[in-house]
Amino acid sequence: MIYADILTDIDHRRLDRLFTYSVPEEMENLIRIGVQVEVLFAGRIITGYVIRLTGQPEYQGRILPVRRVLSGRIHLPGDLIATAGWLAENSFVSRARAFDAVFPTLGSGRFPREKGSLTILPAGLEKLKTMRRSPSRKVLEELAGRGRTPWKELAEITGAGPGILARLVREELVTIHPPVPEPGPEEPVVLTPRQAEVLAPVQQALETESGGEFYLHGVTGSGKTEVYLEAIRVCLAAGRQALVLLPEIALTEEMIARYRKVFGDQVMAWHSQVSPARKRLIWDRMMSGESGVLLGARSAVFAGMRSPGLIIVDEEHESSFRQTSAPAYDGREAARFRANYNGAVLLMGSATPSTEAWHRIRSGESRLLTLPERYGGSSLPRVEIVDMREELRAGNRSIFSRRLQEEIEKTLAAGRQVLLFLNRRGYSGAFVCRSCGQTMECPRCEIPFTYHSVGDCLKCHYCGITVRAPKVCPACGSDKIRSFGTGTQKVEKEAARLFPAARTGRIDSDVGDADGRRSRLIGDLKEGRLDILIGTQMIARGIDFPDVGLAAVLAADLGLGVPDYRAREKTCQQLVQVAGRAGRKEGDGLCLIQTYQPESPAVWLAREDLYLTFLEEEMEDRRQLGYPPWRQAIRIMILGENLEKVQREEQRFARILREEIPDFLGPAPAAYGKIKGMYRHHIIVLGPQLPPLREAVTRALARYTREENSSGVYLNGEINPGSML
Repeated sequence: MIYADILTDIDHRRLDRLFTYSVPEEMENLIRIGVQVEVLFAGRIITGYVIRLTGQPEYQGRILPVRRVLSGRIHLPGDLIATAGWLAENSFVSRARAFDAVFPTLGSGRFPREKGSLTILPAGLEKLKTMRRSPSRKVLEELAGRGRTPWKELAEITGAGPGILARLVREELVTIHPPVPEPGPEEPVVLTPRQAEVLAPVQQALETESGGEFYLHGVTGSGKTEVYLEAIRVCLAAGRQALVLLPEIALTEEMIARYRKVFGDQVMAWHSQVSPARKRLIWDRMMSGESGVLLGARSAVFAGMRSPGLIIVDEEHESSFRQTSAPAYDGREAARFRANYNGAVLLMGSATPSTEAWHRIRSGESRLLTLPERYGGSSLPRVEIVDMREELRAGNRSIFSRRLQEEIEKTLAAGRQVLLFLNRRGYSGAFVCRSCGQTMECPRCEIPFTYHSVGDCLKCHYCGITVRAPKVCPACGSDKIRSFGTGTQKVEKEAARLFPAARTGRIDSDVGDADGRRSRLIGDLKEGRLDILIGTQMIARGIDFPDVGLAAVLAADLGLGVPDYRAREKTCQQLVQVAGRAGRKEGDGLCLIQTYQPESPAVWLAREDLYLTFLEEEMEDRRQLGYPPWRQAIRIMILGENLEKVQREEQRFARILREEIPDFLGPAPAAYGKIKGMYRHHIIVLGPQLPPLREAVTRALARYTREENSSGVYLNGEINPGSML
């Protein structure tokens, strides 16, 4: 008798363990680790995952049988089962919730059947022994004798229609293989001597399958992508697969074309806009080994792969690799766990390494590789600071300084392009009554609305509520109500007024990409059909614009006033990345940084040749203050719609936590005290080592859950959070 230890899909900490079921004899050929099954649990039928198989159960009570193996579901590979366990441990959620996050909702993976092929499964061979003569039996007999057979050819031989073949696939008696990708054009990648030198240790690790972690610190335009491409080629030659994580969906689409020039249809793309049916096709190709390269945003770290040998994290410094909602996790840490589990090489890269990455480099946990010069010998852009206090004294209240206007005119006259960066979308930052001072706030978030000129409306960028912009103040009735501040929409309007002959475009999250609009704008700038591109952080994320001569940061101060210990680091990274978009082709680029705080290190050190100086200063400040990466931090959020309940429950949890950890910060309201109708309070725990800190918080959460809980209050944990807001 075989017994299966099963993780149920019930998301509750009290039931966060494995339950033992017996496997009926007729299911023994169907059961394997990672399959999804149906079982009877507490009088109702639920689903679960087979985590372990054994001949001797530990549980000695009454053991129920597995009801059935669910057909048509994906088989969960061992490394992702382990990754889901890691996620549960490091996100302070139940394993059921972690499994739900790791394993995506996949469709049927429909594709042109006549281009696919079929193979009989062990269950099909077993079924043959008891089947009577029928079209289905004929199909199974042919596959048993012939092996893998094209769908169309099998239909012609057996006379079986699409319905019969599809049913055999659903019943998991046969498996369907996607079409074999066409070989790529194999566009050669020519490395410089320096790039080849950087590749050498990565290549050795891939060829010897020794694993390891590397960090490629290369200035913007240094040719990091060429190193990635060659590393992938080595990985594929060794018979393994490569995963490339990118920080932005738009960047994924931009890079997919670049990678396909080298690897053709071997390259698959995975992100939130890919349909479930398409994801099933990609999953099947990667699990069968028919595709070898997967590019994607954060969630791609959980995609199925038969044999991952190389995981690349491009633009490692980007905060978008973090998921802040439960289960909260850092995609870079998930990539590190999965690489270590598979003995794969982890290769991270950026022009602006994060403090965490630099700490690992300094401690010897990651090997540093450097590309200090731009590919092709072009020079880094000049970076100049424009003091906006002087502009104000001179009577210029525009977001465009006099110097910026002059440089835009020169750049356009020279036939080159301009990139304008402002990390605030919408038309303006707030809508305020000048009579009584009332600021229009979102009722669900207690955060000021942002005014959007398109539609003349107020939008909440946190919960999505949209209301008409009022003509009179709802508090005092005054008509002296208007928007203040500047957003990308206002910059676009002002740029069109100042430079009417220029072709202007805007990219931010208000510009939807369902119809490919963002991709077209990026393409327009690359192909010279656009003169000025205005955007938020999307335009600073690793995209190569060869003809941009001028890049400008319109308001460098926006990120510096944020109550977050990472504010300076994030600001400096953004400034350096924006500057790096200029002068890539001809090497005489210019970046202007407009600021009211020119003395801030995050501003005056925002040059590629000075970034590591900034990083060392920031690291020293963090060390003195006891912040990550020198110490580990865990943030516990207490969330609920009722403020009194949140306050009561935070005190109850704090009393429990204090028995595990005597000293911590809080509880206190978060900087953004209410979002999407939920009050947000937090507790922050700091300590030198993560494991004991994590275990103490886990014990406190478990005890809190065991005790009577107040309905409607939720606790979420996050390790070394990307934001304290």
